[in-house]
Amino acid sequence: MVFPLVLVSGMRLKNCAEDCLSGSRCCDTRRAVPRFSYGRAGLVGVFWVACFGLNICGGQEWSQFRGGVFQGKLTTGRPVEELEEGSLRWIRQIPAGHSSPVVSKGRIYVTSFSAEEKRVATHCFSLASGEPLWMASERVEKWPQVHPFNSQASPTCCADAAGVVSYFGAYGLIRYSNSGEKIWEVRLPIARVQYGVSTSPVVAGEKVYLVRDSREGSFLAAYSLRDGERLWRTERPLNSTNNSSPLLIEREGGRILVAVNGTPVSHVYDGQTGKAVFWNTGYPFEAISVPLFFENRVLFSNRGTGSPGDPLFIPPFDVLVKKFGDGAGKALLTDRIPPGEQLVLRPEVAEGEPGRTLAMVRLVKGFMDQDRDGRVTREEYDAMSDKMTSNRNKMASIQLNQKGQVEDGQLEWVGTRGVPEMSNPIEIGGVILTIEDGGICNLIDCRSGRQLSKKRIRSRGRYTASPVAWKDRVYLFSSAGDWTVLSIGGNRIVTLSRGGLGERVFATPALTEQGLVVRTEQSLRLYRD
Repeated sequence: MVFPLVLVSGMRLKNCAEDCLSGSRCCDTRRAVPRFSYGRAGLVGVFWVACFGLNICGGQEWSQFRGGVFQGKLTTGRPVEELEEGSLRWIRQIPAGHSSPVVSKGRIYVTSFSAEEKRVATHCFSLASGEPLWMASERVEKWPQVHPFNSQASPTCCADAAGVVSYFGAYGLIRYSNSGEKIWEVRLPIARVQYGVSTSPVVAGEKVYLVRDSREGSFLAAYSLRDGERLWRTERPLNSTNNSSPLLIEREGGRILVAVNGTPVSHVYDGQTGKAVFWNTGYPFEAISVPLFFENRVLFSNRGTGSPGDPLFIPPFDVLVKKFGDGAGKALLTDRIPPGEQLVLRPEVAEGEPGRTLAMVRLVKGFMDQDRDGRVTREEYDAMSDKMTSNRNKMASIQLNQKGQVEDGQLEWVGTRGVPEMSNPIEIGGVILTIEDGGICNLIDCRSGRQLSKKRIRSRGRYTASPVAWKDRVYLFSSAGDWTVLSIGGNRIVTLSRGGLGERVFATPALTEQGLVVRTEQSLRLYRD
């Protein structure tokens, strides 16, 4: 597909290099329209911010990932009972991308990418009709490697009355007006993450917050919503690769706290200064889920590869060395391990479904053969096996009045059961609902961490889309496109309706009073009863 480039008449862009202040001296580049040469939409954007300000959600709208402070819930309007043809108001074919839809001022924003054209794009559609309003694209020089469950357009936009901010791992941050004019951009180097970039920017007031964790040079930064100037940057030297997005928490007096899930440390920062307020350690690698806020508590959760209630079985070295060893029993030879030899990584996923198994040769060659000599000794094998089986799930509840390092003994509770891998927990009436791969639903008590109930729903595929709740209805979407509508009553999980969309789903839907906005792999849809 050819992406037309939106050109803005009379827009002059300038470069200014910034010092990233990291161990490996990298830089980001801000390109901004000079203060007095904005197009009409740019001037409107500046006027709105200066005169009226913006709250965390950009108005009472689903304008950020999972609705921002809505945290996946909408309490007004009439919920959709079933996602059948009778409730489908419109459908629009869209290009590839996994970013979730956001809504502001009657507009829907999503992103996409074209590997063939080497472009990333931001799209704006009418909420009422689904008609495309504009599309702006940027050329990419190099694509980062991504997992099949990820994409080059996974980060979700954040929108406000004046426009939208998009982020692409292969490009950086971009601010567009609500008519599609580019106001500013911040070019950023590609983060080195195992599964590809999926963290989303978030907005509060006149600041855009972005966490960019990588194998080196991890940081959290705040940028000016008006012109993209970097306001502060906080290094995160203890944190490695991360796919989570920040959660903004508004406190008394308008103070903003920024909660960031991390590997192996999760933090809460002061949104004004970027200074760490408190932190807790011991989270497994590759954080994905967004923190959850409820009743003066923040909940961090991260799924690992081995826990007492969810053990990972890795065959002993002696078993494999007899089949694929050097004949002397001293080392595994990576070139002798056939591609068909599989490790069951996620037993909860149905047989034959993607993600259930991992090729043993990939595990041994990619993770255990540290010196890349084609031989894996007992010491190398056992060291990685111990690391994987001890990489435990962790879900922790922390009071927001903490300061500095918070030890596990100071936490309200810590749990390992019911921790989702890619989807986000949601709080409903004092309980936490999680959905695991394989359609396993869990209810966890907010105050004690006790697992109240567990139920497997009938669905195919895994869960990257997070649960959303519209009043007393909870909507779940699997990667296979199966949808389920639940109700939560006390400790009971009740299935009200279910079906299939016929297309895969990786994005979290958006809730609005006008209906439920769903993005599939091929289309954008609005459902309303």
